[in-house]
Amino acid sequence: MSIHPDGHYAKPHIHRITAAELASGSRAPKERHRTITDRYATLDDALRTFFSDLNIDGARQFFPELVQRRMFNGQ
Repeated sequence: MSIHPDGHYAKPHIHRITAAELASGSRAPKERHRTITDRYATLDDALRTFFSDLNIDGARQFFPELVQRRMFNGQ
């Protein structure tokens, strides 16, 4: 693994794939399509962000514990 100057491995970040890469059948998005973010800090928050960004309907049906924030367990 190489060290990236933006330090994204140590920070929450979002990878994106371009329409051209998707159309080509690429299963490995290019590393240049990533953005460091402060929109989430935990895996649960990352999944909520993912579902929201992609407008995934029915996420609550499959991941009810992730869609509803918990009040008393530190999240």
